[in-house]
Amino acid sequence: MTDRERPEVPETDDALDQEVTARGQPTGPGGGEVGYGRPPESGQFVRGRSGNPKGRPRGTGKGRAATTPPKSLDEIVLATARQQVPLTGRDGKTVATSMTEAMVKTLAVKAVKGSHPAIRTFTQRLAVAEGSGPDRQMALSPPIKVGLDLKLGAFVFETAFGTPPPDPLPRADEVEIDLVSGMVTFRRPMGRQDQALWDGCWMARHASQQELDLLARHFADPAFFGLRFELEERRSVIEKVVQQIDHLLGAKWHLTPAELAAPPRHIRPGMTWDHLRDDLSPSHRDFFERMQVILLGQQLLRRSYEVVCEHPAAPEAPRPETLRARFLAYADRLQ
Repeated sequence: MTDRERPEVPETDDALDQEVTARGQPTGPGGGEVGYGRPPESGQFVRGRSGNPKGRPRGTGKGRAATTPPKSLDEIVLATARQQVPLTGRDGKTVATSMTEAMVKTLAVKAVKGSHPAIRTFTQRLAVAEGSGPDRQMALSPPIKVGLDLKLGAFVFETAFGTPPPDPLPRADEVEIDLVSGMVTFRRPMGRQDQALWDGCWMARHASQQELDLLARHFADPAFFGLRFELEERRSVIEKVVQQIDHLLGAKWHLTPAELAAPPRHIRPGMTWDHLRDDLSPSHRDFFERMQVILLGQQLLRRSYEVVCEHPAAPEAPRPETLRARFLAYADRLQ
């Protein structure tokens, strides 16, 4: 081993103490060992010098209680009521509104759905708001006020007499109110043009459903075995007609699938297409005439299948000549 590789060895005990101190083991107070409660001299506070020269930040520590008193319960409630919360409407859009407005709308929705405590609370608060000054009135649009009055009146009538209100007044479940968008939807026809559209939809749906039932019986009849593909085509076309009518009923009056499958209400008896034609709007008149052309065309094809298979037609079924004449008449109107 050379002199360069040989480690240095302290020659005296004092040199050994200095070597240990240099290795991170300085002596504590009074020259003792460093340990718990005995910090090294380099880490001890210097007399006359602060350990926190910048001082304590304002608003912290014991002095805060004397300068900033704690919030009272009323202040916490008022601050919470003014907070903005997101509210999602029927169209999927989210708007920011105050907590108070959101709670009022929630109460109104429960009242609309028939909750007796919510109805009582909302009507009482509404009466107080309407009796106050204009700056304290609730910001309800006129359509919403009319809708709430109709819904509440129908609910009271049904509760008192056990029957729905007489026509043309809507039932309680036939008034739909969207407090976010401010829209009121009557889930029944209101007005002459509305009634004509309603009757036309249900008349076309009834005729289409009758044709589907007849095609289903033919499909199961062995006499039509060779025409199963043609019958399936006819059924597919008519099912699309029913889907278009159901879409119109759902979009216009928000009818549910259960309501579409149930027997219709508010139908005027003895209605024909000639009676409805003058009351319909041009667009709806064109829609129903196209539906009639499609339905009559499918009936003509189905009737030709019955002739080929020598299947007797129903006594009330129209003759092929009558169907053809009606088909041509509606087709001419569309040209």
